Amino acid sequence: GTGDADLIALGRTILYDPRWPWHAAAHLGATVSAPVQYLRSQPRRYRDLFTMSAPT
Repeated sequence: GTGDADLIALGRTILYDPRWPWHAAAHLGATVSAPVQYLRSQPRRYRDLFTMSAPT
């Protein structure tokens, strides 16, 4: 396989839950490097999920 089915499954998951990458990062103990504007939308359950990225 070429991995097309995996990409389709991931796409469907993200359409169902657009914040799935954030939930996955929190579950795996990772952080998300986010611009300052995103800090207000950080999920309440995961207060330490976002780290501020440097402006570009």
